[in-house]
Amino acid sequence: MCHMSFSRRIDFILQINDEIWSNPEIRFVEYRAHDLLTKVLEDQGFKVTRRYILPTGFRAEFSPENGKFASMGPNICFISEYDALPGVGHACGHNLIAESGIAMALLTKDIMTMHPERYPGKITVIGSPAEEGGGGKIIMIDAFDDVDVAMMLHASNKGILHAETLCSSRIFANYSSARLGDTFHFFNTFDSMGPGSESDAVVAAYNNIVSLRSQIPQQWRIGVVIKEVDDKLGLEITYRTMHGMDMGPFRARIVSCLEAGATATNCQLAWRFTDPYVEMWPNLVLGNIFAGYLHDKGKRASCMGIEEDLERETCAPDWQSSLSADALFTYGLDKGYNTLVSTDMGNVSQKVPAIHPMYYINTPISLHHADFAKQVGSPGQGFLESVCLSLEI
Repeated sequence: MCHMSFSRRIDFILQINDEIWSNPEIRFVEYRAHDLLTKVLEDQGFKVTRRYILPTGFRAEFSPENGKFASMGPNICFISEYDALPGVGHACGHNLIAESGIAMALLTKDIMTMHPERYPGKITVIGSPAEEGGGGKIIMIDAFDDVDVAMMLHASNKGILHAETLCSSRIFANYSSARLGDTFHFFNTFDSMGPGSESDAVVAAYNNIVSLRSQIPQQWRIGVVIKEVDDKLGLEITYRTMHGMDMGPFRARIVSCLEAGATATNCQLAWRFTDPYVEMWPNLVLGNIFAGYLHDKGKRASCMGIEEDLERETCAPDWQSSLSADALFTYGLDKGYNTLVSTDMGNVSQKVPAIHPMYYINTPISLHHADFAKQVGSPGQGFLESVCLSLEI
């Protein structure tokens, strides 16, 4: 049943993917993707709330027979992301995340509709904008209050079933000169570039942070860019740790570096920080159940407990056909490596049981590279093609 349902819909699902990939929209302005996905879900019988919490967020719900069995089972949440990166399009593959979230919801809907008493409960789809630097799920965290489990899939150049991630936050800081009339763009005289200028404060702070980098644990990360911040010369600092409890102390050390720059140059410092993305707590039970459905290539496929013999499909590239389904979550993976990325899905995972498997696609190119965007727009790179069809699920 799962296979036939998916086969009927695959072209439709791939059109959604192509539409989002071809029209990249950055954080908080994903209006086209929002309108597309909400229309798709509404047309498929979901109750849709548009502009949910955020202007480009949404919530869609389904339970068979008008919710008759909704309270008798779990509320399963599938997450779709759809924001792109500035300048490089879908270099994080969120078009595939949107695709997989919608497809999983539609397939689960089919099973629940056919067997409502056997599979009671409710499906919720959360449309999550602004993962790239906007913390969309942090802003929308109350949307998960009534959710029992949450899941999403992410393409990568490494296969990681139980993805662990780093915490991440940013500091925006700027300096104001104590000299009357001096600004970032204007100095009264050339000599104003001397001691006491904003430029010196920024350079001093930058050098302090470079020195701090050598003092932090190897797994932590810090990056700094000198730029205009709120119309003044300043810095944008990204900092990452393994655990949320370390973010506050690490931030305090960075602020000390900034304050030292202000003190040394007699400038005024202003700074703010973003709500941290916390580390992912992958639910091992859910992850292993998910992997179990994918384990046996070429044998009986299990989908929501329904088994049937399926004929082999050949629409996926040869490299994918040569891998077992579970290998897509370990292929190319050094066993000592997990992931150094950050995601606001970590915040969701610390509220409800959640999984965030990262599946391998055929590229050595890392996330956020322009060439990765080209790869995720290529045929056969989606989880649906590479697993559901080529691996006979």
